[in-house]
Order: sequence, then structure tokens, then C-alpha cells
Amino acid sequence: MLLMVRRCRRSVSLFGRSRKYGTGIALSLSLSLSNCARSCAARGFLRRSCPRSARRIALSFLGLAVGGAIPSAEVRGSETVPTFSNAVVFTATGLGSDAGYPFGLASGDVNEDGYPDLAVANSSVNITNCNIDDPPLTPSVSILINSGDWSPTSNGFEAPIDIDVCADCSPNEVAFADLDGDGHLDLVISAGDGDPDDDEVGSWGIYVCFGDGTGDFQVDAVYETATPIRGLVVQQFSGSAFDVAVAGDDCHDDRGTVGNDKVYVYSNNGSGVLTPADSDDLGMGDYSSAFDIASAHFDNDSPSNGLYDLVTCNVGDDESSELTNNGGYDFDLDDYPDPCSVTWGWTDVTAGTFNPGTVGDAAVIDSSGGELRVLYGDGHGGFTHDCDPHTAGGDKYVIAHGNCTTADIVAGVTTGLLNGNQRLDLAATLPACTEVAILIGLGGLPSLSNKFQFDTGGSYWISAEPPGGGEDEALYPVRVIIVDLDQDGNGDLVTANQGSANISVMINQM
Repeated sequence: MLLMVRRCRRSVSLFGRSRKYGTGIALSLSLSLSNCARSCAARGFLRRSCPRSARRIALSFLGLAVGGAIPSAEVRGSETVPTFSNAVVFTATGLGSDAGYPFGLASGDVNEDGYPDLAVANSSVNITNCNIDDPPLTPSVSILINSGDWSPTSNGFEAPIDIDVCADCSPNEVAFADLDGDGHLDLVISAGDGDPDDDEVGSWGIYVCFGDGTGDFQVDAVYETATPIRGLVVQQFSGSAFDVAVAGDDCHDDRGTVGNDKVYVYSNNGSGVLTPADSDDLGMGDYSSAFDIASAHFDNDSPSNGLYDLVTCNVGDDESSELTNNGGYDFDLDDYPDPCSVTWGWTDVTAGTFNPGTVGDAAVIDSSGGELRVLYGDGHGGFTHDCDPHTAGGDKYVIAHGNCTTADIVAGVTTGLLNGNQRLDLAATLPACTEVAILIGLGGLPSLSNKFQFDTGGSYWISAEPPGGGEDEALYPVRVIIVDLDQDGNGDLVTANQGSANISVMINQM
């Protein structure tokens, strides 16, 4: 998830009804994006010349990034664990039984009413096994407009509006950003091969839909990539315009014999026109690919200091890949092998500043959702990771319980603010149990024993299944985002449920 900040007077906030922001599931929530809030804080964050949203970000920035402002985790003790309403499910598309599998999620205020709306990528390919139905499902991206009313008797989301993206591609992930600088959020879609079983059929690439502030979208531009893509991140890699980076999709014609370990970076000319700027081969084996991608400041050394870098989670290999931004869209590859000598099988990655400072960190999750690992940035483009479980002071969190690891599907992880302490939390899906595990951020330095608060008690597991199930059942949540749907200052949970072709919403009750 990523906070989009363009300039101080168009800043955004997780805490109030700011009008211009967007978040994407494959994007990292990077607090260093609150540069405008930092400048407001430097000038005095209570000055009326700073917009209210920037003042609120400034408050959180001062709490998170100013040295000495946060007591150690051992001094703070335990943090409040939020509770959530019973899950409510919504149809992911308006296409009925022909609809594709929900996967990628993104939030943004597309109709500019002060409430974040939702985009869902509905893939024609079952991403857990790369199979397609017979007859094939209809690929689409749907927009769900948020009414802002999440009282028990309300619906919250209006009926989904489907965007006809393509006939033979597979929309995988989505993100919102103002690409053309007109003040309205635009929609970016990464699409893979629409039929991985047939090398004669299928198209893929980056699809761009320009927004006009009403919530209506249509495909305005298509950028074909050399290989099918899935992972997507929109970030300011060079200058103020939002650029696009995508990672190879492991569902492709030659899977099993040829890997798809590619990362493509596209530059934005400021008017929303994208141009191929860099392409990197991650150098993995024939069966490997970069399943997803995220962005943060991982390297504080010159010349990359201050520029956004990239990190991937790799499937079929026991490493992640960090790509250091040297400026001018030149990225250098730096592999991070698994220090624990175990193949993790990562299927999602998120990034943000988990402890005080300016260095980005990352979290990855294995395919079942049984194990989550936190990688702390070392400031030089690498990571540190303690292989011990978190109960022994390490960075491994065994978040599943019971039979939650019996299904080898695809689990997701994201970062955001859940309990109001202004320190980043984590949420991860447990597909086999239709649950979300939450880890409460303590903001501690990597040397401290308590970095995220998690226990095997039930309060850390949030059901994505509505009471009673039936027609409203939810099956196999594969992606999750944290977004403040009701704008009460606390992040809510939304999951994409691949097995039931719907989404679940759990409203934070703090």
C-alpha cells in the first residue's frame, strides 16, 4: 500500500478525509512519502498554511521519524489489539458467473467525495495453479464506489462497475496514482497471459485508464511488455512524476521450463505517457519468477540516497531481489539469499519503515500464509534477518494455526495503520482458514526483541467469513489491503477471495 503525495497542498492522510490519494496492494506504505508533511513540520505543523491533512501526517512523521521521539518497545509494553466487525462480503464484479478470479486490490478516492473507493483485478487465470476454466472466465477490473456509510444496516459499497480491459489478457494487479498531473487519480493495471496453456493465445502488458474525478474509467493506453507481468508498483523513481515498475508473472506459456524473472521499469513524461526505461533479469533458475514487487528507500548510499528502490519476492527460489536506484532509471540488482537455509516460497511482499529512521524494510509471506518474515533494511541495499521465531526475539512469525497451512495456495501481506499508534502494522491472509492475521507494530529498532506484537491468541486472527456462510461465504482470501473506509482514523481490512469470487470487508471497531 502506498500513500500518494504530490505536493504539500495536495497531500494525503490516513487519518482524515483528504481528497487526493490512492493506494495499491502491491505498493509499499512508505512514510518517507510524507515529504510535504516533513516540511510542514519543519515550519511548524500547526501553521494554517499547511493543509490539515499535512498537519496530521506531520504529527505522525514527528512520532515515527524524529530521533528519540518513540520509547523502545520494551519500555512501551503491549499495544492495543483492534477488534473488527463481522465480515461483510461484496460481489467483486457485475459479470455474474462469468466473472474472473478476484486478486489485486487498490484503494483511492476516485470520485473525490472524501471516501476511498476500491479497484479489483479479476483474472481469467486461477493464479494458484495457472489454470483457466472451460469455458474461460471473463477478465475485468471493477470499481466499487464507497458510500462512506458502514453502519450495520448499510451496504458501504455500491454495485461494482466493470471496466472492459481486454479479451485475452489476465488483469493481475491494480494501483491508483495521478499519472498525468491533472489532479485526478488514474488507474494502472498489470496484465498477464490470458491463456497460459496455449502459446497461440494471450496478450499482456501495462494498461492505463485516466480518471476525471467521477469514478468512470476506460482503457486509454496499452504498453506491451516482453513477458507476462503480475507485480505492480507505482512510484516516483526520478522526479515528481509517478513511474511504473512491474515484475514477471509465473503463469505463462513456458512455465516449468523457462522462468520469468524479469522486472521492467517505465518512465513517465509527466503527462501520463510511459516509456520503457530499464529492464532487469533477476538471474534465477528456469522455474523461478518474481511473484510480486514493492518499493521503499533501501539504500542510503550515494548516488541512490533519497531515491526509491525496489524489492521482489521470488517463487521457485530461496531469495528476494533488491534493485538499487542509481538515478536516471538505472537499477542495480542485489540478491538477498535466504539466510535461514529454507525455501520460503514467497508469494507477496510489502515495504515500509517499520522502525524509526529513514531506511525501508520489507515483509514477505510464504504460499500458505503459515510463515511471515520481516527483513530490516541495512541502509546499503541489503537486509538483516534473524531466523529465530519472534517469541525468541527473531524475525520469523508463525502466524497460522490448526489446518491453516494445509492448502498451498497464494497468501498476501500488506502494511498500514490499524490501532492508531502511528506505527506501521502488518496484515496477512491465511487462505485455508479464510482469515487475516494482524501483527501490531511496536516501532522498535531491529536490535530490540519486540518489533511486532503477535500472539497465537484468537484476537490476532480476523475472520473474513461472514457469520452463517451460505450464499455469502468467503473462500481463500489471497490478497489483503488496509484502508480507512469509514474515515474514522483506523484502518479497515479488505480481502480478495479467489475461491468465492468476492471480497470481504472487516471494519475496525477501535
